[in-house]
Amino acid sequence: MNDRFAGLLGLAKRAGKVAVGFDETVSQVKKRKAFLVLLATDLSPKSEKEWRYATKDDPIPIRRCPLSKAELAHALGLSRQTGLAAVTDEGFAKALAAHCSEDKED
Repeated sequence: MNDRFAGLLGLAKRAGKVAVGFDETVSQVKKRKAFLVLLATDLSPKSEKEWRYATKDDPIPIRRCPLSKAELAHALGLSRQTGLAAVTDEGFAKALAAHCSEDKED
């Protein structure tokens, strides 16, 4: 696990600057409150395709984070796995994006 990334993500979550899961992430993107969307390394292609379709008209930076769904949940202090998270603070988004690979839509 990327400890620096996980620690920063946990800090952003405690600050109330992270929306988690499909519905919350789509909601924050649609409200134009998200500055970055993080995808887990093992997010299923079907889930990713559905998410991209739901937000196709909303330009938002998307990054593949260095954590699996289980690691992402652990970093966020969740008991259930999650594959998506939206960062709603510009500063946290820039710092987290620096640790992620740029995601390219196929």
